Amino acid sequence: MNDIEQILEINKIKAEIVKFSRTLIGKNKILNLKPSSDIVFIQQKYNDLKEMIEVLKEFGEMPLRSEIDIYDLISNAKKGVVFDEITLNMIKSEIQSTVDVIKYSMFNEYDYKYLNNYFLNLKADELVYSKINQTITPENTVKDSASKDLSQIRNKIYSLNKEIHNSLGRMLNKYKDKLSGDNFVIKNGRFAIPINTNYKAGVDGIIQDVSDSGQTTFIEPREVLELENEMYVWQLKEKEEVTRILTEITRLIVSHEELLINNSNIISELDFIYSKAKYAEEIYGNIPYLNKDYYFKIYNAKHPLIDKDVCVGNDYMLGKGKTLMLISGPNAGGKTIALKTISIISYMVKLGLAIPV
Repeated sequence: MNDIEQILEINKIKAEIVKFSRTLIGKNKILNLKPSSDIVFIQQKYNDLKEMIEVLKEFGEMPLRSEIDIYDLISNAKKGVVFDEITLNMIKSEIQSTVDVIKYSMFNEYDYKYLNNYFLNLKADELVYSKINQTITPENTVKDSASKDLSQIRNKIYSLNKEIHNSLGRMLNKYKDKLSGDNFVIKNGRFAIPINTNYKAGVDGIIQDVSDSGQTTFIEPREVLELENEMYVWQLKEKEEVTRILTEITRLIVSHEELLINNSNIISELDFIYSKAKYAEEIYGNIPYLNKDYYFKIYNAKHPLIDKDVCVGNDYMLGKGKTLMLISGPNAGGKTIALKTISIISYMVKLGLAIPV
């Protein structure tokens, strides 16, 4: 941050605006906002802001949301990263946000010519949304129905799991006189039954652990071991199939990068404008008329970082023959605040923000 922004505490103003942001990229746009002296550029930003303020008053909150940077995600995917289930659901949510904004923007009798430049360029990616929706559950797992092979694999795993538990039940009953506990346990990631160490030789299986006292030996019965080994093989097959499915969807998303990145850019820009509009409401801000004649007239101007219900507003005029402003008064009378108010408001204009006047 430059010295001027430090002195004027512009970082605090940006922090206040960020509170209203609903997208990751929108937040970054606010925090990286730079001043401009291009009056045409600033006027364009004010045109967008003015319409956003009007839209929010007329139609209420805009359904903006995004927790991802789709550009970074796709860049990583091009390098070989495969999207996991959580990321895919976040991408689906991003597409749904685009759909919601499109619906929100369908004003029947209103023509917002500046914001329509954004709204009319949004296009929902129905194919990617549908693919993710058909494949990933809301709980961030791949659905059994995602592929025929996955369905068959999971049915086999379910059957084996049932068989393992039935076998454990039989083993507990078979060795009930040798048990030192009443149920099976998991040791080293394997099922085992607790056998009194004195009787361990009479149990066919693999020792997985021994209790601290040495009185209990945890044995994985041979019958269960064979079933678990088979289960492991099928779990590997499941993992491979899930990876294949996730890779397929990742490639589909990469193939749609232009549409998805364009939507993300528009949504984040709308969020950027939205946040500035909400901040304008917060500080009772207004959009100034710009001029090229090196003068300003601001009425009831207040310092944006002082409680608006406590701060006393003042009028300031300078330029057009009035080349000097003299501010006098006692110590702690507000002279520095007055000067800072003028400076901050001038700087806020260069940032394209509504000003508290």
